Amino acid sequence: STAYEAIGNAVDRENEMVITPPATSTVRGDKDRLRQGGESVLAELFEKDSPRLQRMLLIRMSPQLRRRVDADDVLQETWLRIRSRYGGYVDSDVTHFYVWLYQQASQTLIDLHRRHCVAQNRNVHCEVPISDRWWDPKSSDIICEYLAASLTTPSEVASRHENLDNVRSTLDEMEAIDREIITLCHFEGLTMDEVAELVELKPATARSRYYKSLRTLRQHLCTDSQSDTLACG
Repeated sequence: STAYEAIGNAVDRENEMVITPPATSTVRGDKDRLRQGGESVLAELFEKDSPRLQRMLLIRMSPQLRRRVDADDVLQETWLRIRSRYGGYVDSDVTHFYVWLYQQASQTLIDLHRRHCVAQNRNVHCEVPISDRWWDPKSSDIICEYLAASLTTPSEVASRHENLDNVRSTLDEMEAIDREIITLCHFEGLTMDEVAELVELKPATARSRYYKSLRTLRQHLCTDSQSDTLACG
């Protein structure tokens, strides 16, 4: 299905989605296994989450950085980083392993961006703002890019072009954290519990903001055409 259909379906499933408490036993199990098994367990967890992490990297990497390294390079750098740091996760208050891994990968992106773009080229076009928590391109650009990529036929592209401009305006009016939640949950595949921990909100609050933002976004995705892929209502 297209990104448009997926957003519509997500809104339609709002009442079916149940936020479950963090899987404490699983989290403790991961941490206990890391204490006992060390790097071999870390490698297993890293391999399991690598597909999601690679998707995040493909979304978050700047064009400037992509000209110098690819996502596989960043994955390798991230692996080297966590090999010497996973004890920090075991002893930390971070609940989900993937949240900790995401943070480490984000810091790797920051370091690589500074190394390849900022330090070696002080060109203003290479300077990208870095947030306090992770390097974060403008979320509205990410969302519009993926919505545009879901348009496969010339007629769809033509009919949606104006709509995408409206969507971008809508996204720019949202709070940054709401755009971030949409990106994390809808495009990067984090669970709502993981999103909530990453952005430091309660799961119920993150869920409420997510669906409120999606409803607003869907209003601007819908057209007057009865053949629209999103059911407006």
